[in-house]
Amino acid sequence: MAVSANPKLAAQQARAGTPATPGGMALLLLAVLLLLGLGGYGVAAQLRDLPYTTGQAGTPGRYTVSHCDHVRPTSASKPRLLCTGVFRSDDGLTVDPSITIDFQEPDGTRLPMQYDSEGRGHQVGTAAAAADLAALWACVLPLFLAVWAGRALLRAAGRGRDAGIRSAFGDTMPDTLGKGIAVAAAGLFGISVVVYLVARILAPVQ
Repeated sequence: MAVSANPKLAAQQARAGTPATPGGMALLLLAVLLLLGLGGYGVAAQLRDLPYTTGQAGTPGRYTVSHCDHVRPTSASKPRLLCTGVFRSDDGLTVDPSITIDFQEPDGTRLPMQYDSEGRGHQVGTAAAAADLAALWACVLPLFLAVWAGRALLRAAGRGRDAGIRSAFGDTMPDTLGKGIAVAAAGLFGISVVVYLVARILAPVQ
């Protein structure tokens, strides 16, 4: 990139930084796709689970913890603590003796649970719903970053070979609305985490 003798233009070129290369553009595109995939999948998963954790979908019943063990899904993974128990629907028509939950509860603990059509159990209550909401708001951040990076990618591509990716990011800084959405998502995430922790501490063992 040639440096202009015009002081103003030279300053703009200096702020633009290193011109975008095909490799840099490809990496940025890959980052955008990865962020979209992670955020989109996470949001979809939490929206799918929320109707169950809030008790609005599924077959209602009770889950009784049988025992908890440390299991290792693969030889290279760290052990996870899983509890296995029995789900019994309130009407007595559905019984599943192999439902697992991923945190420890004393043997014999009874928890409210919703059973879905795929044979999965979903814990019900304030703590479970708050955990899903916290995960939902956490997944909004990758989507926010994907939109920002995507705008920067389009800006850099539209300017041609002399456009720097760094300056494109600077020119596409989120506006007041975008910043407000990010702050709101972060705040709701924090509130959901606090509600989850309080609910877990105060939840009575049934």
